[in-house]
Amino acid sequence: LAAYGQLNTRTVNANYSRDFVVTDGECASALTRVDDIHRPSGNEVVVRLAQFARFRDGKVTEFCSIVDTLGAAEQVLGRALLPAET
Repeated sequence: LAAYGQLNTRTVNANYSRDFVVTDGECASALTRVDDIHRPSGNEVVVRLAQFARFRDGKVTEFCSIVDTLGAAEQVLGRALLPAET
């Protein structure tokens, strides 16, 4: 839980935008883009999230969020973490 408390101290001002939202009955999915500046490095970081939810009686019964953490880490560090494919 301590890591959540540090999120606001390491970024400047996150801007969230939804690229796509799809709903079908009790299911919904979204593709979200988060733009921010990593304070310690000064690097701009763009993170993509895919989110999936299922609802029943107006309440969330299932939720899954997939985050491009490799891409975010590479942007914060300013370098690739995996070797380039040849």
